[in-house]
Parts: sequence; structure tokens; C-alpha cells
Amino acid sequence: MPLPVIANVYRCAFEWVNDNQTSWRATNVIHVSKSGSTPAAVYTALDTNVTANMWRQTGTDSHIRYVVITPLDGSSVSLSTATGNTAKWSGALTPGDMISQGCEIVKFKTAKRGRNYRGRVYLPWIGESTVANNVITAGNVTLSQTAWGAFFTAMVAAGFQPVVASYALSTAEAITALEVETNIATQRKRNRRP
Repeated sequence: MPLPVIANVYRCAFEWVNDNQTSWRATNVIHVSKSGSTPAAVYTALDTNVTANMWRQTGTDSHIRYVVITPLDGSSVSLSTATGNTAKWSGALTPGDMISQGCEIVKFKTAKRGRNYRGRVYLPWIGESTVANNVITAGNVTLSQTAWGAFFTAMVAAGFQPVVASYALSTAEAITALEVETNIATQRKRNRRP
């Protein structure tokens, strides 16, 4: 399915790797909106504002190696930028045993109701040390929630509005709230409706 055309919206794909499990790959996608911007400017804003506590759930041996930014204008090419595996693009935990299929969920809400107006990212490879009985410890959830909130606030201040992009409707709505869930989960693919 081709990407939709949504004016002034950029698809930002965070491509994860793990140093010890070289076959593991994961990708998180968020969207931002800014009129008259460029993929390079979007990357600069992301790189300026991300922090390691956003990826607090995983070890320092897991990294977002590339960020691929695609303008949803229907014609421009994507920009793939290597992060350099710096600390702010890597997990925050001491490497150790991880729950390979477990994810920490960050949910995004907009002012509108319905599945086309909600978003989420499934952050991969939760360290076992951060979980008890399938629940992420409160301190880690708080640090992650604070980091994601600060990131969104800083992106808005820089003029890059985080949005939920509906590919079905070819629309984008500003994110008004976010929540880091306490229970770990696994990602399942949605059934596409005609």
C-alpha cells in the first residue's frame, strides 16, 4: 500500500538494532507536521530533543541506528540519517536479559475520537530488570512518561507538531496527550478494512 499524501507531514521511522542479537530489527514510526520544512530540518529537531529516557525500557546495547524521514507529499524522497548510536539514541539500562517479544507502549491521543485519531509506538526489547509480574516498575514508567512529554513539548516549541497521521483518511491531527502504559504487551497487526 503506498503512503498517503498529507501536506506538511513527515513520517519519521526509527530503525532499531541490537548489538548482541544482530538478526533482531524493530521500527517505530511517529509523524510530525511543519509547513515548509525539510527532512533534514525534521531530523535536526528530533536529534536535538530525544533523550535516552525515552528508550529507558531497553539496554544500552540496543540503538536506533537510522532515522528515515519521508515527506508525505507524494513525490519527495526519504532521507536516511545515521544517529551514530550515541547515548540519546540508545537504551538506558545496563544490558542484561530482555523480554524479546515484550514491548512498552506509548499511546498518543488527539482531540478526536476513533481509531483513526489514536496512535502508539511499541518500544522493543524490555529489560527483565524493569518488569515484575508483567508490569513495568513505576519508577521506569514515570521516567519514560516524563521524557516523552518533554520531547513532545520541545518539538512543539521548535515548530514541529507531533501528529497522528491517518493513512486511511489521509489526514493528520495534533497529539494532545500521551500515556506510557504500565503493562507490557506484544504488537499485533490490525486487519485492514476495505
